Parts: sequence; C-alpha cells; structure tokens
Amino acid sequence: MRAFIFSFLLCFFHFNILFAQETDTTYADKDWKKVSSKTDSTAFYMTIRHYPDNTKTLQIKKTFFITGEKQSESQYQIDTSKDYELQTPIGLSTCWYKNGQMQQQHNYGTGKQEGPDTHWFEDGRLSHQSYYQNGKKQGEAFDYYPNGNIRRQGKFIDNSLLVGKYYTKSGADTVYFPHEEQPVFSGGEQGLNKFLVQNMRYPGKDLRKGIRGVVVVQFVVNKEGKVSDWEVVQKVSPAIDAESVRVVRLMSGRFKPARVEGKLASFRFTLPIRFDYN
Repeated sequence: MRAFIFSFLLCFFHFNILFAQETDTTYADKDWKKVSSKTDSTAFYMTIRHYPDNTKTLQIKKTFFITGEKQSESQYQIDTSKDYELQTPIGLSTCWYKNGQMQQQHNYGTGKQEGPDTHWFEDGRLSHQSYYQNGKKQGEAFDYYPNGNIRRQGKFIDNSLLVGKYYTKSGADTVYFPHEEQPVFSGGEQGLNKFLVQNMRYPGKDLRKGIRGVVVVQFVVNKEGKVSDWEVVQKVSPAIDAESVRVVRLMSGRFKPARVEGKLASFRFTLPIRFDYN
C-alpha cells in the first residue's frame, strides 16, 4: 500500500514565489493579493526580488508603496536541493510607514526569530517591545498606548505566557487579554493535520508521473471563521493546485476567528502543503 504524506506549516507572514531571473518585480493590492501591473487601479505595493549571484541561493526583497515610498526590506536563503524551492528568512527585517517612520524591526537566524522585536507608532513613539530566542518569545514583553503609558505587560517562557497584566489608558490595572489571537482550526494544528490527511486526494495522473512539491495557498479567515479569497501563490501542477484549493474551501467554518485587541477580526495567512509519496 502506498502511503501518501501531506505535511503543512502555518506561516503568518507572506510566502514569496521564486523566479529564475536575477530580478523580479510584482504588484499587489492593499490585501497583498497579486495584481497584473503597476497600472492596475488596485495596485498598492510593488515588490522587487533580487538575486545577488548566479547561484540564486540568496534573495533580497524590497517592497515599496506604489507611490514610491519604501515599505519593507528583508532577505532569504534559497534551497533548491529538492524538487521544490524553499526560502528561509535570515538577517534583519524592517517595515516602514508611508511617511518614512520605521514601523517594526526584528531579526532572523536561519528562519527563526532572534533578538529584539520592536514596533513603533506612526509618529515614532514606541508601541511594542519583546525578545525572541530560537523563534520563541522569552522574557518580558510590553505594549504601549500612543501617550506612552504601558498597555500590556507579560512574561514569557518559550512563547507561553506566565504572567500578564493589562492597563487602561489612565494606568489602572484591569483584566488581561492578548493583543492578537490568530485563527485556530478546530482541534488546533493536530486537527488541521488530521483534516488534511483525511481529505486530500493525490491526483492520480500526477502521482503516476512522480509530480510532487509544495503548493502554497493564501486565504482569509473572516470574523465568522469562514474561508474566502483563496489564491494559489506557489503552484505545482494544475491538478495538485486545484486539489489544494478544494480542500482549503472545505475548511470554511471550521476556524475559531482571529481577535485583535479583543475584537473579532479577519486574518489572512499562508498555508504551504507538501505533496509527496513514499
């Protein structure tokens, strides 16, 4: 009996398609959905991906607002040793507001966040401070109101909150709740993995041809936990891509929706799905 392997990784940042040329330019709307060109009426961002050498093992990505202001800059290691390409964030990653003020900055050590994670308000005042080791939040973390008062204070070990406090704008202690709660599939990661194994079907022709790789689907989980605006941003084959979308659509209504500052919110994230066999 053949065993089909479907593995996944939830990624809450944007997964970028890799191209063969040394420089590649793409455009996106406000929700980061790809659009055809700069002249598209919904174009809001322009992203330039540059490969400094012929081996294309390093990608430097710079994103600009369509009006020319810098929005972000980051870099990735590229692995093409398998049947599909993988990129791993490395080094400093920075985002800016349209007015040129730095919005956030953090560092990656071979794919895992390391060191300070700092955010600012648009006027330059500090909005968040935390620290990461080996991809996990460690030690004290702070969120601030625009007036400089502490909004939220927590102590973490390996991403787990040990102690948390929340304050009103005037500084009074009140009931703690996290800044952001991401969408959670019914049963968590284990539930999602089980759902994929039970529902994914490897297209027969592609299986016989030995076609395999990683499909990357981006989609929105809305305030009701329903899935919408799905898009395949990294393709393997027409049949495998279509199968990935079919199963993502089956996930609709199975998510606990995201919350930002305690309020229900839509959340767009990326789901890579590996089609492989043994």
